[in-house]
Amino acid sequence: MNKIGVLAVVGTILPWCLQAAEFEMSSVMGKESSQTKYNSENLYNFSKELLNAVQNCQPYKENFAAVNPNLKVLGDMFGGTELAVNVEIFGQENGMCHFTISSDFSGLPTSYYDCKIDNGQRAELLKAMQNRSTKEITETFPYSYNVTIEYDNQITQQKVEAEKTVTGNIFDVTYEKVLAHSCEMKEAEPTAEQQDNAQKEMMKFSDDFRKALQNCRPATEKKSLLGFEMANVEIIGFDSNHNCQMQVDKNFSLKVPQDKLAELSNWDDLLLLEQDESIATYKPVYYYDGLVSVLQACKNGEENYSGGMQTSKYGNTEIKNGISSVLENKVCRIKFENTLSFGKGLKDYGQTCTVPLGEVSTLLTRHSAMSGAYQDVSEAGKMIYETIIRSGYCQSK
Repeated sequence: MNKIGVLAVVGTILPWCLQAAEFEMSSVMGKESSQTKYNSENLYNFSKELLNAVQNCQPYKENFAAVNPNLKVLGDMFGGTELAVNVEIFGQENGMCHFTISSDFSGLPTSYYDCKIDNGQRAELLKAMQNRSTKEITETFPYSYNVTIEYDNQITQQKVEAEKTVTGNIFDVTYEKVLAHSCEMKEAEPTAEQQDNAQKEMMKFSDDFRKALQNCRPATEKKSLLGFEMANVEIIGFDSNHNCQMQVDKNFSLKVPQDKLAELSNWDDLLLLEQDESIATYKPVYYYDGLVSVLQACKNGEENYSGGMQTSKYGNTEIKNGISSVLENKVCRIKFENTLSFGKGLKDYGQTCTVPLGEVSTLLTRHSAMSGAYQDVSEAGKMIYETIIRSGYCQSK
């Protein structure tokens, strides 16, 4: 997983946008229109220093997320990555108040809004920041933006006319108007050091989990991205030999010597232990989702069929799962592919199951009613797999 690359892309979505409950975009006769709906009950906290700086357009900088814990949700979506929302006011420039709003994850700058507003807009924005009403309002306003078009080796700028409808409290609506009319989104250019530090920060275990590790106390740590779990580790406790038993995902069981626990502080340390055969035991988990389709292909007389391939990668640990079948001599030979590699070389944990063609129809019929006519193909596949294992049709490498 390219962790830095993912953050840089998703970082173009500034935290306020994530407070929107609904977002919709459409285009009619070449004119774009969008609808954004916020929960008007969500009010932000504005420090006295920030309010004073906006009122006078005086130089000031703060991390807006520090006084708005609800923005922490975005960092949680990246596995607990620390989020900062930096608001920086530079002062007056040619009668306009110049400021930027930027986000960074674990010290890695991603993108930012560069804004310049006149005195009227500044007064309107300040009034909205001071308004604590949760009354819902709706406002529609036009705006335009430029897009770069490259065609036939020529680059041109094209102005796009659009319309936006925003529903929310007075600050939500006012802020969206400022962004649309007076701000330009720009990409940040993080230094190599910032990228390296951000990656290290992302891979750290939480403080609570590190404390649990020192005593091998039962605890769980998860790494997630945009709500999708990418990895998890569970501390089970000491075994009879005083090794700390841990389960990493569904694939690795670890027995970590007590004197090595102090060395574990991040996911990278854990990934290295997976490569130590004196500590880690790998258990292959096969790809069940394609099993129903594979059996159906054999039943239909298809000589060769592929049910798909999955690749899971974290750090330099790569696991590939796949399923395929060959039909010959009235036998459906199913191959469950499973390989493990740590960046160089690989180990094959594949399994082959030889199922008589007559039994294929029986298996499909038997599990059809149980699986809701295969609406949940993963569960149906797992049930069928367990049946053919019990029947002695499978051999592992």
